[in-house]
Amino acid sequence: MSAHEHWQMDASAPELYERYLVPAITSIWANELLDRVGPRRGESILDIACGTGVVARLAEQRGHAGRLVGIDVNTAMLAVARVKSATVEWVEGSALDLPFKSYAGNWVMTE
Repeated sequence: MSAHEHWQMDASAPELYERYLVPAITSIWANELLDRVGPRRGESILDIACGTGVVARLAEQRGHAGRLVGIDVNTAMLAVARVKSATVEWVEGSALDLPFKSYAGNWVMTE
């Protein structure tokens, strides 16, 4: 079993995560994170191990004007994220091997 296969869930688990955990817990943490970080207009946000993408989606809802990218290894989680926002760039990949490199203060995909 590959590392990616190990972290895959069936379609119902991400939907339940989004329905119950995001409103009760994860969105509270995501709002707190964005309040503390205070991303500035035009800055990029990379939501690593994003799950259903609550941090990137909340940044989008707050009117963040920079690039928003969410990356997660789980295909089903990203499927839910894509339904919730077509504006955020959703990337399937591992937090342990990010497919980005830094270039002049921005990051670009290497693949």
